[in-house]
Amino acid sequence: MPITDRPIRVLLVEDNLEHSELLGRLLGGSEYPLFTVAAAATLAEGIRMTAGGGRDIVLLDLTLPDSAGVSTFHRMNEAAPDVPIVILSGVSDVTAAIELVQKGAQDYLV
Repeated sequence: MPITDRPIRVLLVEDNLEHSELLGRLLGGSEYPLFTVAAAATLAEGIRMTAGGGRDIVLLDLTLPDSAGVSTFHRMNEAAPDVPIVILSGVSDVTAAIELVQKGAQDYLV
């Protein structure tokens, strides 16, 4: 079944509750495509939630209680190499954005 025939299963790894709730509402309010959003507040929790598969995309904050910076992406990408990862960051770091996209991130959103 093509991915558009069912909800896109998003894993949001974000420790800021306000940001997480806002993104969840924005994605949850979409009529097409439909999204289901699961949230994790730490990288370890996010990695556990990708272990069994069932995620179509990961939205990943780079600054989490248990990981920060570029290594956050590398650890998630190692745990879920077949899942597209979009980096979310409150910091506009063009160098990091270019590096992460070159290393496999799908995109980098500020």
